[in-house]
Order: sequence, then C-alpha cells, then structure tokens
Amino acid sequence: MKPTNLIKTFLAAGLLTASASCSDFLEEYSQDKARVETWEDLDELLLGDGHLETFLDTRMNQAVSVTEGGNALIDLIREERAREFLLEGHRWFDLRRYTVCQPYPWSKTIEHAHNYYEEMYDSNATYADWYRLEKNDVAYTLPVPRAIREFQVSIGTITRPARRAFRTENY
Repeated sequence: MKPTNLIKTFLAAGLLTASASCSDFLEEYSQDKARVETWEDLDELLLGDGHLETFLDTRMNQAVSVTEGGNALIDLIREERAREFLLEGHRWFDLRRYTVCQPYPWSKTIEHAHNYYEEMYDSNATYADWYRLEKNDVAYTLPVPRAIREFQVSIGTITRPARRAFRTENY
C-alpha cells in the first residue's frame, strides 16, 4: 500500500494528533498545521516535508510484547479502550458490552450523587442523594424504547426497579 493511501485510511484528526505527539518534530509541525484543509494538503504536509517518515521512525521502534492471557488480556484491552474512548461518547456502550462478554463478564458497583438545588439556575447544590448500581444489576441494561417494543413485540421489556437513595449529604 502506498503511503498516500495509508494516510487516507486514518481520520485526519487522529493522524494529526498522533503526529503532534511525536516530540521530534512537534515544534516544526505546529507551524505547518494551519495549512491542512484537504486530504491533498495533508499528503503534502506529511510526505513532502518528511513528517510521515519521521512519524513512522519515532512512533514505534519495536513491536510491543503482550504476554497476558485470559482475563488479564481482557483487562488490558479494557484499560486501553477506556483511554481510547475517553470523551468520545462511546464509553457507556463499551461498558455495557462488558457485562455480556461470555467468557470474561465484567461488572462493578457504581455510586452516583444526584444534586438538588433551591432555585433554578442556582450553581450551589443544597443536598445530594447518593444511589448505587450493584454488580450485575438489571439496570445496567437500558430499556428498549416503547416504539420499538410495539413494532417488534417479541423483544419484551426490562423492568427497572425504583431506586432509593442509600445516603443523603447536606451541603
């Protein structure tokens, strides 16, 4: 595969972010990044100025050895996915997928505070109720929307029990 085709298989933002992380040419690159508006500009920037070769030379000099197996390997993958999906909006669905992993299911207890305010648009909460989602709780699964259940009646529904706060904190 030619380098120009290789570049086009990546998202421009991901490649630019990865390129910026290479300390060897960070300063030089930061002066050029305003020029990138099209794929051709990206090709010219990375190939014409030798950035791609520098990026490939410094990105990974040797293959990383993964010696983990079984649940340890799955945990390693989950840690990497947590870093990868941070602030991308995919994390909840990724966590939800873990609970249905047949060989190595994952679940944990989650505690969350719900803040209450005296007035609308008040920035200071007066108190908070704390709720707990236990391991393997049925609430890990979101209910199927009514319109879909009505369209396909064989799906069924998930009963989500009413929750009571296990702790209240006054501020």
